[in-house]
Amino acid sequence: MNKIIIEESNMKFGPYDKEAVFLIEQSRVYKEIGNNVKIAEFVLEKSSQNINIIEAKSSSPQPQNNEDYDTFIRSIYEKFVNTFSLTLALILKRFPSHYEVLPERLEKIEVSNFKCLFVLVIYGHKEEWLLPIQDSLNKSLSSFFKIWNLPPTSVIVINEKIAKAKHIIK
Repeated sequence: MNKIIIEESNMKFGPYDKEAVFLIEQSRVYKEIGNNVKIAEFVLEKSSQNINIIEAKSSSPQPQNNEDYDTFIRSIYEKFVNTFSLTLALILKRFPSHYEVLPERLEKIEVSNFKCLFVLVIYGHKEEWLLPIQDSLNKSLSSFFKIWNLPPTSVIVINEKIAKAKHIIK
């Protein structure tokens, strides 16, 4: 089985089975849609019917810096929702000429009962800085989660130390 390592924001994600990773940011369909659509780094099929949408950042503003913080949360929200939407559109063959860009394991996801975890990994962040960001993302994504019947625990915000312990990064 071929393995892949994804380098992003000072971190090395993986190694993952190549068939389980969709480098959505590098996909032909994303490039054709346009640069003004924000998208996450990649989609990972963790197990049958379980996917992770991974976004990596090298830093983030503090909550007390209201304007920058709100812009940051909105940007992550857009990346998660757009990545979820484009991935489902590809699974549902809404872009028939681009369907081949999905790895085989993602093609086989049964849309009616899959689970999705939205993962934000922030390099160099202290653990006590993570929960406020997670709370803000949960709040901004709450309607989206309700519409898709996803649990409110569908988003996690971690740093590289936690990501390493969870075998998300090397």
